[in-house]
Amino acid sequence: MRVAPGRRPSGCAAVVAVALVGALLAGCTAGTGPSPDAGPGAPTTGPTPSPHRAPTPGPATPTADAVGSPRGTAWKDWRPATPPVLAPISDEEADRRIHNYLESVAEGFNVSVASLPPRVRIVRLSEIADVLAQCSTDAGFPATVSSDGRARSDLPADRARALAELACAAQYPPDPRFLGDGPQPAVLAVVWEYLDTFLVPCLRAHGQEPSVQLPPRERFVRDPTWDGYPWSLPPLKQNLLEVQCPQSPPYEAVEE
Repeated sequence: MRVAPGRRPSGCAAVVAVALVGALLAGCTAGTGPSPDAGPGAPTTGPTPSPHRAPTPGPATPTADAVGSPRGTAWKDWRPATPPVLAPISDEEADRRIHNYLESVAEGFNVSVASLPPRVRIVRLSEIADVLAQCSTDAGFPATVSSDGRARSDLPADRARALAELACAAQYPPDPRFLGDGPQPAVLAVVWEYLDTFLVPCLRAHGQEPSVQLPPRERFVRDPTWDGYPWSLPPLKQNLLEVQCPQSPPYEAVEE
């Protein structure tokens, strides 16, 4: 596994998910598990996982029971012992990253970035689902954010809805520090701490031993690869395990 949110987008999620989280925490991960539903707030979901990649921040799941966590905290409340300090970037670099992010989203719709509405503001990862769901609703495509932190809509995933979400992505792009070529070392250190102090103990508490030992922190930060999450369980048990022991820490854990 190589580091990225551990959920896969589906349906209209593609419009924002592919670029937001695909670019967002590019290089990161997680096995080949089932693909849960996702709506316009797809940034709370992750890209299609590729083998041999380890997880990064994903959506909060209030129902996660955190059994086995040494801290005894629910997953959505998990935080690293030391908050990450992200390297600053210039305004020019921020604009470049956001432009590239929008370009990658718009490419599949034959839409130029220049034709998109102007930016309203940059949005924190932890609020992206709420902001984009509201934007989609205001554009005539009602969406809500469910209790697990995902934006959802019952409307069909047609081109009109996708283009509305694309416009919302242009108006409310994510923190550009997460839109680089790969996660910063500070983020990878948080991911390793989550795997070590929360995920692995949680798996063991639910009778699942990781198939591969977690590498030392320093090695993981240099090469964020870990393929220890179990993926061979019956579907119902697999889905339950993913709720109880999410592959990735919540977005709040990597924000300063």
